Amino acid sequence: MDCPMDKLRLEQLANNDQEIERELFRVFFKEVDLYIRIMIKAQVSKDDVNWKETVIRFKAAAVYLGAVHLADFLSAITEGANLSNEAKTAQIKVALREVGKVKEFYEQRLKSTGSENCD
Repeated sequence: MDCPMDKLRLEQLANNDQEIERELFRVFFKEVDLYIRIMIKAQVSKDDVNWKETVIRFKAAAVYLGAVHLADFLSAITEGANLSNEAKTAQIKVALREVGKVKEFYEQRLKSTGSENCD
């Protein structure tokens, strides 16, 4: 499995404390839900400024947590504010797929000690 997370970054953030790590992911997934809703609203209303600002915030959250693949994808679409609604729909779907990989990583980490994730 190509690891969706920078484990070193996550371990540094959480200081190897599972409670802190759980809280980091809880906050991240709550933010993701908000960002996706705002992106959809911006797409429907054709608000390119709000789309771009939200993608940038979403990317910052991904970078902070160490969700490297998601951050890379969001970086690539930051400039895509002037795309068609169909293209934005496709980008939202890819972002959700990448978020799903982060959730899978997290769920596997909860089941294990965390060290064997993505090795």
